[in-house]
Amino acid sequence: MRMTLVLVPALLLIGCASTQQAVPVPAGTFWGSTVETRAGQLTLVVTTDYSLCENAVDWHIKQAPGTPTKCRSLTLAPGSDFWIVPAVNLPAGTYWGANNREGCEFLQSRDYGLSTRACQPVRVEFR
Repeated sequence: MRMTLVLVPALLLIGCASTQQAVPVPAGTFWGSTVETRAGQLTLVVTTDYSLCENAVDWHIKQAPGTPTKCRSLTLAPGSDFWIVPAVNLPAGTYWGANNREGCEFLQSRDYGLSTRACQPVRVEFR
């Protein structure tokens, strides 16, 4: 009986564990900006249009003050310039990221809590 009481909660926890899934690198033209929050620590904001980019940058620097660049047109490709993750509480096609995986995972956990979406590496080509 004791063993059953120990195994049932353990099985429930294992069964509820979620795995993180990476989404394919999004195609198309986006708008984005980088924000330097600390020396060498860059945050990337990627959105589907210019006004969304400006709003997302404003929101971000209220959460973590920093020096943003102007929103610019960009494309994403496979690579490793930044690590990005889809933003949960912003419009579809919006991504947060950082110049390293740890920074991306920190942004994701700070702003959204536990997520099933994984940070993924991308190359960013600003225009």
